[in-house]
Amino acid sequence: MEALETRFIRITGGVGEVVHQNIERRFASSELVELVQQMGGMNTGLLPYDCVYMREGKFEEGNRSYEAGLAYRLHVCMDRPHIMNFRFQGHDVGERGEEDETVRTFKLAMPWLVTAVLYINNGLSQVRLLALLDADGLAKLGLDARLYCIPLPNLSHGTGVFCLGDFKIDSVQPFWERTNLVRNYIRESIWNNDLWPVLGTDDRSTPSVKSFKHWAEETAKHGQGFWRVLKLQPAATPTVEKLIGGMVS
Repeated sequence: MEALETRFIRITGGVGEVVHQNIERRFASSELVELVQQMGGMNTGLLPYDCVYMREGKFEEGNRSYEAGLAYRLHVCMDRPHIMNFRFQGHDVGERGEEDETVRTFKLAMPWLVTAVLYINNGLSQVRLLALLDADGLAKLGLDARLYCIPLPNLSHGTGVFCLGDFKIDSVQPFWERTNLVRNYIRESIWNNDLWPVLGTDDRSTPSVKSFKHWAEETAKHGQGFWRVLKLQPAATPTVEKLIGGMVS
């Protein structure tokens, strides 16, 4: 029987470690996406947590957005459906009354979340946050899975481009660690009121919820499964594959 053990040297932040660890299981590389989805919170070593796709290269002639020869790196990460704490500043869309500038927290049921983080040369260039409504995530359709917009402020309508504001990142850190920091920033940031979406009024919104308060109330009643009744608008880039192509091709 093959021994599932390994020893290696790990160097992080100028400190070296000799690591002796047991390997829980081995698997075919084709099973990576499914395993990441099933287990969640997985550290894939040189990739960020929950990374299901990584691509790097150089832009070619004819690229519409970037100069030929510039190096890029793209991470695509996924979060399983869960209840997420969102902190908002300003009034709740759909509620009447004066605007409240205090910060409030809403616990909202989220579908599968897809975070795409693009680096150009050594710098952070763009972050997109979109949703999958398929209960199996990428397991059945893979990169052909359909993408949807999430009606949250700080996200550009249709594209899911996340407004990074004054977020800064140390370019000395490895790319996988930077992507983890970006995803943490999304979770922990206070979403402002300069890009408030309209809820429950037309096909650009989520007819199943009238406001963030309503979304939180329904989440409290039905748990994380409430995401299944969210009616989200299709994203401008309809699939994960087209999202990747649009960002680096």
